Amino acid sequence: MNTGIGDAVNLAWKLAAVLHGRANASLLDSYEQERIAFARRLVATTDQAFTGVTSPGDRPRVRLDIVPLLIPPLFELGRCDASSFARSRRRP
Repeated sequence: MNTGIGDAVNLAWKLAAVLHGRANASLLDSYEQERIAFARRLVATTDQAFTGVTSPGDRPRVRLDIVPLLIPPLFELGRCDASSFARSRRRP
């Protein structure tokens, strides 16, 4: 879903710039080139994650059985909650 949103944002600002006369129509030609690199990285990462989870041995068991047990306590401690992270990322 995030990829689709990124695609829409990328295309929307370019279309708006062209339609409002702030950019040449050739700007739209850059859309595919910019987004295809991201799409390829995403597919490669997804393939690696799938291979890791489905490969034989203990690594998938650790990821599927142990990691989900560790994440909730971390959130409860407040170390990884989204609001704390967002506050730490704000600029003064």
